[in-house]
Amino acid sequence: MVIQKVINNNVISAYDENQQEVVIMGKGIGFKAHTGDAIDESRVEKVFRIENEKLSRQFQEILENIPLEHMQLTSDIITYAKKNLNVQLNQSIYITLTDHINFAIQRQVQGIQLKNALLWEIKKFYHQEYLMGKYAINDTATEVRHLRNLGVSVLGVFAGEEKDLSTEKKIFGKDFAYIRNISNFSRIVGKYLIKQLDSDE
Repeated sequence: MVIQKVINNNVISAYDENQQEVVIMGKGIGFKAHTGDAIDESRVEKVFRIENEKLSRQFQEILENIPLEHMQLTSDIITYAKKNLNVQLNQSIYITLTDHINFAIQRQVQGIQLKNALLWEIKKFYHQEYLMGKYAINDTATEVRHLRNLGVSVLGVFAGEEKDLSTEKKIFGKDFAYIRNISNFSRIVGKYLIKQLDSDE
């Protein structure tokens, strides 16, 4: 396959052997690449086939401006849901869930908390889907442990409500900080970095 469009450094589009447009994700796959270049197969991590042309365009527009890690997380959740819910998901899920997760992470970083007024109804009437959300938490915790096993330091900084702390602690463990004011973010992270540098000496 050859590149049809470079969406960003980590996402490109191309046409497969059946002349169907596909969106291909991989770290650095679009870096210094151009339309017509052969695709570096070693960088391919995920291939998305969205048959509806309008949905495909919307998906590409979203991918232009979000981190690769957010898309990888979304893809993992969708793959798990397909396997465990045993249902056919509408392809628009790649757009709606990616957008939802990306903005949820942005709000978290900014210290903005939104209460889910329908949480009880979701647990009761959409129990399987609710369990998929719990899987997403466990999946994130697994990724954090994996990074730490590779020697990467990971700090969780939470600025939400105290009742949600148990979830954050489950993900980040001992390297975790709770701040009530987002303005304290740089101070907390700075102290953590100094601690890590001191421990490496």
